[in-house]
Amino acid sequence: MPALEHTIKIEAIPGAPTRSFPCMNAGPRTGAKKRPWPPWRLIATVAKSKIKPTYSKHRNFHFSNRNKIDDSGNTRFFQPFPRYNISMPIKLIAMDLDGTLLDSRAQISHENARTIAEAQSRGIEIVIATGRRFDFARPITEALPCDFNLIVSNGAIIKSKSGVTHLRQLLPVATARRVLEITAHFRSCAAVIFDRQATRQVIMERVVWDDPIRGRYYAKIRDHLAEVVPLTDCLDGEDPIQIMYAGPCADMQAAKQMLEKNPAALEYSAALTEYPDRNFSILDVLRRGVSKGVALAEWARRRGVAREEMMSIGDNWNDREMLELAGLPVVMGNGVPQLKSLGWAVTLSNDQNGVAEAIRTYALCDKK
Repeated sequence: MPALEHTIKIEAIPGAPTRSFPCMNAGPRTGAKKRPWPPWRLIATVAKSKIKPTYSKHRNFHFSNRNKIDDSGNTRFFQPFPRYNISMPIKLIAMDLDGTLLDSRAQISHENARTIAEAQSRGIEIVIATGRRFDFARPITEALPCDFNLIVSNGAIIKSKSGVTHLRQLLPVATARRVLEITAHFRSCAAVIFDRQATRQVIMERVVWDDPIRGRYYAKIRDHLAEVVPLTDCLDGEDPIQIMYAGPCADMQAAKQMLEKNPAALEYSAALTEYPDRNFSILDVLRRGVSKGVALAEWARRRGVAREEMMSIGDNWNDREMLELAGLPVVMGNGVPQLKSLGWAVTLSNDQNGVAEAIRTYALCDKK
């Protein structure tokens, strides 16, 4: 196999010059030398140029896709067109929380926190994108010694670290009521989530405090939890953020299919997160068109960040649209196999500081 080169090979149409690029995200470091971009980080940016394939150690060719809302209300990036590795510096990194930034003990490692802080100090914006509610995500993310924004509730809300709301996309109360009626069979594992201060954020018909899987979660959110029977009575005029279902993977798949096949499916979106090793899954029903990917696209637009300047890191189904949006998608080593089969970069697992490894390799250019 030929040795790696540090410039991209371009067979130019007359008038198109050959170019190489420095590592633009390298910050001021003692004794640091300016290095060329590693070959797996380069693309041709000259108009009307033809690219000769070069050996890539870490990334293969992949497809980026265009925004489209499908018949189920979920944003998908259909009509794929080919893209190559990034020649622009990364300006924004979006990362999932559970299974990505958090390890298997639900903690942020020192290495992950230190590397994220270093990226932010070099001018890269940090966004945490999670299915958690803001009040359930904030206590954990406070371990990060830097500023960041949060996309919470699978894209329904964007807030600052301090709690300032930048965007809200709530589920209309009439749609929420219809969803509960459609899924009456799964009422025991349903919760209606509201964007409220402190109490009564999460409403269920009955809380099983000793549930072997969900009991610990209920204990953590005890102050935000309330019971209402029947559950539809909590929908008294205020639009909720979402309706959440949690239970065995097969049950949640059945609930998702039930919702997708219903004639009312055009009124909402469904986001599924699965943990097969625990036989546990979470299904979130949100306003039509709401997802992590859509929220990230809107935030990037407001911040003036191009797709080619974004990096996304995730591990599960609800991260897919966020990964498809970014110019540089990275899947966790512990991610669902189907995501790892899409030709995107794969980093180490969440127990091996996979987030830090990805940031250093692809954004900070610290890995050769």
